[in-house]
Amino acid sequence: MMSTMHRVTFQQDEITYDAEEGQWLYDVCEAAGASVPFACKAGACGTCATQVVQGEESLGPQRAREIRTLESNGLDPTQYRLLCLADVHGT
Repeated sequence: MMSTMHRVTFQQDEITYDAEEGQWLYDVCEAAGASVPFACKAGACGTCATQVVQGEESLGPQRAREIRTLESNGLDPTQYRLLCLADVHGT
């Protein structure tokens, strides 16, 4: 059975990549070759915070840890996601 694919674009690198349903954005970044910084890869440091320009509804729901980390880094959780904790979902 073929999994559902979703298009993810990294504007900074001008890279578009077809991600599988449920795939973590961290894994999508690595597979696509996007130049996104990572440190802890566990949602604790905020290094991989990125602004979601379009398609927030196609990402899984934010978890409490992600919201806390974004807020502690002075970022608005309604506009940013941690790539290590965000997964791709359809609408």
